[in-house]
Amino acid sequence: MHSALPLVRKEYMMLKLKSVRCLLAGLLISCAATGCATTTAPVQPDFCATAKAIYVGKDDVITDATAREILEHNLTGQKLCGWGKKTK
Repeated sequence: MHSALPLVRKEYMMLKLKSVRCLLAGLLISCAATGCATTTAPVQPDFCATAKAIYVGKDDVITDATAREILEHNLTGQKLCGWGKKTK
């Protein structure tokens, strides 16, 4: 009777391993199928056409983090769009 017990465990483990293999195979196939799918990026407006420099007034109260974000925004506009450059 003791010899049948290990056989049942072995069969159970083999069945469990087979189930895991099937799940992994299905996952691999679904990942491979979706990996080849192509999507088109949404059309985004040009930064220079839509963004403007941000000015802070003397009465405005802003945090340091906001000041850094405004500076980063304005520097990006200066670099990409030529904001602040004098034209002759």
